[in-house]
Order: sequence, then structure tokens, then C-alpha cells
Amino acid sequence: SIRVQLCKTLLKNCVSELRSVVELSLEVFVSLIKGFREFLRGEIEIFITDIFLRVLESSSSTFERKALVLKVFSRISKDRTTILEIFLNYDAKADVMSSAGGLLERIVNAMVKVTQGKGQDLKLKHSALDSLQAVLACIYKFVADYRRVAEKEAAEA
Repeated sequence: SIRVQLCKTLLKNCVSELRSVVELSLEVFVSLIKGFREFLRGEIEIFITDIFLRVLESSSSTFERKALVLKVFSRISKDRTTILEIFLNYDAKADVMSSAGGLLERIVNAMVKVTQGKGQDLKLKHSALDSLQAVLACIYKFVADYRRVAEKEAAEA
């Protein structure tokens, strides 16, 4: 199917030696996660765990690779709906509660490690902090909205 072929090609291109190929592939991934995430749940998890998290967690990954991955996480983190859907689809379900943690939890932990890493470039640390701040802002806004709705419903009851 087209979906399988697209995902295989993107996976292959995300680890290419050519920066322009990687950048274009990452742009396609961001577009897919924003526009077609309901159809690509399994594939999104594979991309994030097998490509992006491995790059951030590996001491042998280059600055350039880590910066590209953090750029993707930064774009994803600024989209409240995407962050909430990642949490709801990969973290909040009982069947994903494992020692490895949920997907959003693993993303956040990887970014925290970048901010704490010795010898990490300040630009990488700043990018990771910006993404973490955006994730927290999304969660805060969601909780505030939920609390406001709950208080309104309680007042009307």
C-alpha cells in the first residue's frame, strides 16, 4: 500500500547521510503527524522511538542530527492537539504503561537528558528547553480548560 511504502521510504531517508534528504523527510513526517496522525498511530510510534529517540539518546549522534530531531520535536510541541493526542494515544492507555514509559514521557525524558548533558552544545540545550516549555504549556492549557469546564458544570448542577 502507499502508506507502507511511504513509511519505509521515510524511515530510510531519515537516516540518510545527506542532510537535505533528512531535512525533507523530517518535514514530510511533521506534515504527516499533523494531518494524518489518526491513520498512522503505529507508524508514528515507530518513527519516534526507532529514529528520533535513538538519535537523541545516542552519544555517537552528531550535533547536526540531534539539532534536526529537536527541530521536529519543537514543531510538534507547539501544536497542542498533537501533544494531547500523543499523550492520549500512547501514554494514557493501560496497555502502554510499561517500564519504558509512554511515548510523550519518553520524548520529554530524552529532551531533559539533552538539557542536562555534559558537553552538549548550548544551542541543543536551548532547543530542548524550548520544546519542553511548549509541551508544559500545552498540558497546562489543557488542565486549565478542563478545570474551567468542570467548575462550570459543578456550578450548574
